[in-house]
Amino acid sequence: MSTLNPTREQLEADANLLRERIAQNLESLDQRTHEAFDVKVQATRHSLPLGIIGAGSLLAFVGSAGLMIYRAKHRPSRWDEGLKALKRVWEHPERIASSHPDPMSTDIARGVAVSLGTFIATQLAKRALHQLFPDLWQEPTVKAR
Repeated sequence: MSTLNPTREQLEADANLLRERIAQNLESLDQRTHEAFDVKVQATRHSLPLGIIGAGSLLAFVGSAGLMIYRAKHRPSRWDEGLKALKRVWEHPERIASSHPDPMSTDIARGVAVSLGTFIATQLAKRALHQLFPDLWQEPTVKAR
């Protein structure tokens, strides 16, 4: 019996050490969870990409508004468009309506080409972002206490 006591004490000490490590890991995971869902922490941690996205969105909005204003000012009046349409009908009445619509295979091929082009553009954009900002896609390192 006396030989079992030191082994038992050693096992209890090891178990207590493992319990402390598990408690530290759970505390660390809890802290990470709170940081992951804290908007202020994420905004300060990722301020550069947020700034780039915000500036891009603002630029797209201002550009769209400017384009709409430009088109509104430089659009011909409906009266002029109507007169041009009547002139075309008078000169070429055979072009009013097409008797042979495009075949379905042309529409399918056009759709596939647009989808493929979109996919390629998306992949190229992702690759460019990975090369420009490689640290955004790496796992964050854990700081020891």
